[in-house]
This record gives sequence, C-alpha cells and structure tokens, in this order.
Amino acid sequence: EGFVNAHVDDPAMAALLGSTNAEIDYDLGGWVPLLSTQAEPLLSGSFTYYDDNDFPQAHTGPLATRFTEGQGTVTYTSFHNEVQTTFDMDVLLQDIVLSL
Repeated sequence: EGFVNAHVDDPAMAALLGSTNAEIDYDLGGWVPLLSTQAEPLLSGSFTYYDDNDFPQAHTGPLATRFTEGQGTVTYTSFHNEVQTTFDMDVLLQDIVLSL
C-alpha cells in the first residue's frame, strides 16, 4: 500500500505524460506483483511485496505490460482506476483504454 515512483518505459506514454516518471498510488497492500514477464514493459518500478510465507520482499519489475496474442493485444496493469488515482494514473489508464 502506498505510492510507487514508476519509470515510464513506453516512449508514447512518456511523451503523453511529458515525463519518464509517473506516480502510482496503490490503495491496497495485497496486490499481486508481476515478477517476471516476456511482455513489453510499459511501466516499471521498485516495490515491496509479501511472498507465500508472508515475508516482505523487495523487487524491481514491471507495473504494466503489453503483448500481442494472435490478432489481439493484452495489456496488464497492477494498478487500477478507483478513488486513489493520481493525475499520472488517470492519463496512463485513459491511454490504455483508448488504445484498445
């Protein structure tokens, strides 16, 4: 739970934000991180998550990714659009939705 300073890996998203940094707010401490992926990272950052034994683990990795499958595109974000959104999150989520 809390703020993560993300690096915007996707050039188009960085141009839209006017920055390669974005502030992401997680209002829940129990989100599941994407620890590894072959997908294109859109955003990445450093965060702490709790492993299966409930021990805190520091990790740097993707916060949002995108990949193509067949004729479609799959986008995954570890954050969502609820009451805790920051300006950066609103811009990024709008871009993700409008690109579908």
